[in-house]
Amino acid sequence: MTEETGARGAGTVSKPCRTEADGYGSRAQWVNVGRAQAVPLPDYVRLAALDQEWAVEYRDTGGERVAAGVRPARRLLVHGGTGDRERCRQALRRWLLRTAGQCLPSWLEALAASHGLCFERAAVRLQRSRWGSYSRRGTISLNARLLLLPPELVRHVLLHELCHSVHMNHSARFWSLVRSHDPACDLHRRLLRVAAKQLPPWSW
Repeated sequence: MTEETGARGAGTVSKPCRTEADGYGSRAQWVNVGRAQAVPLPDYVRLAALDQEWAVEYRDTGGERVAAGVRPARRLLVHGGTGDRERCRQALRRWLLRTAGQCLPSWLEALAASHGLCFERAAVRLQRSRWGSYSRRGTISLNARLLLLPPELVRHVLLHELCHSVHMNHSARFWSLVRSHDPACDLHRRLLRVAAKQLPPWSW
């Protein structure tokens, strides 16, 4: 992986071990999910990983900039030049990235402590073709779209990446270690393949 900056996050990782949980299919399968001619904007966003549902309101207050702000009772206000659907979509993606950045690193840290595994640093991005990666420097990069998945699948991805702190490969010993921490590993791998194709178009 090369350095990624901007809307996808920031940070440099060196020679990450790309996991099977990263894509479950070709890069094209992931990218094509978000290439509909007219991407529908959601009225509700379900963050399944957190068991949260957010109502989305769009308010045209003029100008070119579009932002998404949190309001009480799990309401998300998208405001600004909301006539521009692409800018609305980007605002929602930025909100998802911020929210994931607040949740996923602490989740990862808790799992590492409870399972006796380790990492040096966590980064959250909006990768196009992987759920997560582990670098030789000990950096775990996680996809913000994980918040759209059920918690058991998020847990599986986090444990998968943490197991790379022991085995930087996908050898039999690696998979044995993953299964020791996640006995339903094989089921979760199959479900992730399906989940990559069911992500909402706005998240791309």
